[in-house]
Amino acid sequence: MFEAIVQRVFDRKASKEEVLVTIPDHPLTRATLSCLKPKKWLRDNVLDAYMALLQDRANQQKLKSKFLPTH
Repeated sequence: MFEAIVQRVFDRKASKEEVLVTIPDHPLTRATLSCLKPKKWLRDNVLDAYMALLQDRANQQKLKSKFLPTH
């Protein structure tokens, strides 16, 4: 199952501008997620989306946590 998801994300024939995931105010396209391939630089917007996901989960659990964006 996981392999199929990874193959879909990195499918070269698919549109690079397709939004694959939307984490509150952080849409992630196939082009954006391509930075997760080996030997690629990790992009700020991927980190920001992850921080937003962590913040959302902390809020749901009523934890007093603060996850800041990269910029």
